[in-house]
Amino acid sequence: MLTRRGRFPAGFCGRVQIAPDLPEIKGHCIVDCHMHIQSNKCAPKPLQDNQLKRISIVENATNIIPVAGGLWLGGKNEIEIGKIAIKENNTTYSQTFESTEFGYEKDTTFSADATKSSNVPQQKKEKVFTIMVAQMMDMEYAHIAGYEGQKIYHEKDGEVFYYKREFGNLPEKKGKKVDGAKSAKDLKSWLYQYADTRKALIDHQWNLMVMYKYEPRRWRDITGKNVDTKMASGPWDYPFQEVATSKKSGLFCGFKMYPPLGFQPLDPNLPHLWNYTSSKDECFFGRCELENIPILSHCSPGGMTTHELGFYMDFFNKRRPDKVPSSPKTVTMSDVPRMSAPSDVTNVATPHIYGSSQPISNPKEVEPVQQSDAQTSSAAADGTRVKITIDTEKWFYENVVHPRNWRKVLEKFPSLKVCLAHFGGDLWQKKGPQNDWIQEIINLITEKDGSGAYKYPNVYTDVACWDITAPRVGTALKNILTNTPELKKRLLFGSDWHMIKIVSPYCEYNEFCENWKHYLDEIDEKLWVRFSLVNPFEFYGFSDISKLKQINKGLSLARVRAAERIKGFNKILEIQKEVENLKKALEQWDTAGY
Repeated sequence: MLTRRGRFPAGFCGRVQIAPDLPEIKGHCIVDCHMHIQSNKCAPKPLQDNQLKRISIVENATNIIPVAGGLWLGGKNEIEIGKIAIKENNTTYSQTFESTEFGYEKDTTFSADATKSSNVPQQKKEKVFTIMVAQMMDMEYAHIAGYEGQKIYHEKDGEVFYYKREFGNLPEKKGKKVDGAKSAKDLKSWLYQYADTRKALIDHQWNLMVMYKYEPRRWRDITGKNVDTKMASGPWDYPFQEVATSKKSGLFCGFKMYPPLGFQPLDPNLPHLWNYTSSKDECFFGRCELENIPILSHCSPGGMTTHELGFYMDFFNKRRPDKVPSSPKTVTMSDVPRMSAPSDVTNVATPHIYGSSQPISNPKEVEPVQQSDAQTSSAAADGTRVKITIDTEKWFYENVVHPRNWRKVLEKFPSLKVCLAHFGGDLWQKKGPQNDWIQEIINLITEKDGSGAYKYPNVYTDVACWDITAPRVGTALKNILTNTPELKKRLLFGSDWHMIKIVSPYCEYNEFCENWKHYLDEIDEKLWVRFSLVNPFEFYGFSDISKLKQINKGLSLARVRAAERIKGFNKILEIQKEVENLKKALEQWDTAGY
């Protein structure tokens, strides 16, 4: 018998109940689908300062990591952080031999094994196999000038500096020049982050998988161009050689993207992401779709952002500086911006306009009015100007980060495999599933075409960095999972470690995982196996034996010790077979209506 521990009330035994003629659901692997091992030195100072300001911490602080419990990480590199992550993961699951038992303790009153006999050989239990999937970051180009291939830090005549931009539609050099010698010296470049992350991946092969960070402003050159010796720039398709597919070896299992750093998923300034003439493999998303490469993208109104998010509205609309006071802005109704977009892209969203921090309910109220409109004509005749307030940071989130921006990508590449991470994040604590961010993610997952097939069959989401114990959150998600069964196959368990150390310094990793396990068991004891094993294997392609073989080949080419590599490879092949059987078993449960 098993007894529970944690914050949630007791009431379940912690094992999947066996219904008549239905198979038992249990697994021997747990996957943390979304976590981080990047060093705190990977973020340029302007981004750190902006982040501190946005979370209302002392503006003069110069490093986000020592704040809110993050001193725990101070100064470590990816190799060291990777070791800490794997150690915490191993400690969390050290007494777990079958995944549905996690988070429960055996009741010693009934712990005697009735079958135990001196004549029966005892088989040693093997600890559950675990995988953590690290999401890389790349923040050196996280500003408007990044579109031109310019990093945040400039180097000229031995001087290192950056700019505090004043307008979005003028060159950044029109802003204030700031000495960046010290902060740039502390910055860890992509080349070194890549090398240390690769080393961590090799050190913890098969237990630590990594998603290669695709920064489209770094990888923006034409095919065939040489890569900069410091990996400062290169052709758009260069990173594909790092990622394993069913036909090509590689160490990395997919791509990580991060639009809040200052680019749209379908960005008119980055045509190599989406534009092709004859074949989809001529652009990034097209090639990912063709090769079944997963993309995990940050998709919530939070997290690290570009420090210039307040200027993107002006940049996209190229308005005159005399009409552009500092953010938030007061402009005439006729000045309400329109988002530029590629000519073949339809349904570009009308920007949301905010007055007194509240959205106007009817977007038509803020569209430019025709001269035939009496109110506008009268206003123009007497020289008055109708003024509204636009919160440019909210405009940025709506027009750059909002999941509707991924809809434009999916309309062009409907089979693209993408996880819109965080499932709305903190919005669940505010408005819940009624929020349009959350609802749009649900829509992208559940929408069907005229034949009844899913329009976007490879869209997933995850619950990384969620506090499932927060008021109203658990109840709201339970209702959604109960009423929207499609989500059960598209939701991934992830922790966002080590970010939870910063966001909630008092929440330990084991506590985060146990809270989720207990919560899911209260709803349906099969969900933990779905979210932490079956769904992750489907999304990341670990269900594909050919891809696993190519990862193994990549490790071999990296000269990983053969004994460890082969042992891990054989184990993950064993788990792959278990997942295939679990998929069939879960289908039987679904068909039976459980």
